Amino acid sequence: MFGKIFGSVFTGSMYGSGPTVFAVWAYVIATARPPGTCELNPRLLADCIGCSVDDVRKAIEYLCAPDPNSRNPEHEGRRLLHIEAYTYQVVSWQKYRDMRDDESRRAYQREWIARKRRERKDASANADNVSTRSVDKMSTNVRQTSTVDTCLSMSTKAEAEEEEEEKKKQGTQKVSTVSTVSTSTRKPRNCSTVSAFALPDWVPRDDWDAFVAMRQSLRKPMTDRAKQLVVLELDRLRKAGHPPGLVLQQSIRRSWQDVYALREPATQQVQQQSAASKWTGSGV
Repeated sequence: MFGKIFGSVFTGSMYGSGPTVFAVWAYVIATARPPGTCELNPRLLADCIGCSVDDVRKAIEYLCAPDPNSRNPEHEGRRLLHIEAYTYQVVSWQKYRDMRDDESRRAYQREWIARKRRERKDASANADNVSTRSVDKMSTNVRQTSTVDTCLSMSTKAEAEEEEEEKKKQGTQKVSTVSTVSTSTRKPRNCSTVSAFALPDWVPRDDWDAFVAMRQSLRKPMTDRAKQLVVLELDRLRKAGHPPGLVLQQSIRRSWQDVYALREPATQQVQQQSAASKWTGSGV
């Protein structure tokens, strides 16, 4: 993976935070993956950066702490949100990813326009050379063919008039035959309509909205038909003992485009979810 580091990171509210903080933040930008999550293991980062484990932990705590001077006021200016274990959510990931894609798109458009201008310029130069050589040849051919065309036009005029009269006679007969065939072979219209999607009451609305937003961040938005199929799969898993809310949360955590049976028992996932919420609430 890779990511762009904007110059504003060195002049914003992180100014003066120390080399370890900037090194950890650069690692976050380079390793973050859709929908903006990354893995931060203090021991691994300490060996990678060349510092102590305590320095890495302090840098992670700094990035997870509120920052009233941050350019992004979401989550009180925090740059990272702890999800579970070593997994963190990058708050501004989608914002800066869109900026990166826009700059890449503009650079591609500038290069494409310049290439097209060069191609048109070369094509016009070649056309000028060809036209000067062909003008003389065309003038000679016109003089030779004008006499032949005059003779042929007189002989074919009579033949054309006879063919026109014969076509008119045959046309009246074909019109009646085609009209009867078209009315007999016409197929009825298909009047079936696709019903609009409605979320069942047994699907948690918050988890469903978060799953839909995750799919959009992956650039894989769902149609109404796709939503119906996902709900059918949730109903099948629900009857098999898998709560729909936990199934959707599992797909969100793992950035899955579909829903699957729980990898861990439902009771264990509820315990992990409560422990993660307490950890996040403590401000780590």
